Parts: sequence; C-alpha cells; structure tokens
Amino acid sequence: MVTDNDIKAEPSISRGGDCEDGFYNCGGVCVPYPCPGNPDEFPTYIHLRAVLDALETFALRYFLEGDEATRKNRAAEILGALQPALEIVGAYAKTESPQ
Repeated sequence: MVTDNDIKAEPSISRGGDCEDGFYNCGGVCVPYPCPGNPDEFPTYIHLRAVLDALETFALRYFLEGDEATRKNRAAEILGALQPALEIVGAYAKTESPQ
C-alpha cells in the first residue's frame, strides 16, 4: 500500500506546459492522482491511469449522446459490460441477501 510518505510527486501550479492545478507530475506526465512511490512503476501506473480515464470518458460520452429514451438502456449496457471487470478487481460486491 502506498502511503503519503511514499509519494514523491507534488501538485504543480499551472505554468504554461506544467501540470494544471490539482494534477501531479508523474514522470513527466500530468495525472490526477499521486504517483506510486516507486519510480520503476510509473510507466505501468501511467498506462493504467490512461486506460481508466479513457474508459470513463468514453462511457460517459456514449451515455450522454443518447436521447432520454436510450440513456436508461445505455446505462444498463455499460454497467453490464463493466461488472465482470469490477468483480475481477474486487471493487464490486454482489448484494444478494443470505437465505
């Protein structure tokens, strides 16, 4: 587990090509979350962060581009597609009542 003492990146102040406020400079790439403590993990972390950010952006865009009638179906479609991934990483727990 990464602790505050392990985090090497500092939020930068917006200055031209630097990271925007609230973002961290992680190995030369601006990310919204602190870098992992080990610099060798930066490329893996950055790749995962980029994939997760893209997934969020495209899922929301797909949902919001639909009209009111299709948004409910699109939300169910997106959630159905994400459920297996969430189960794999342990972020989703089934809430079935014990019998």
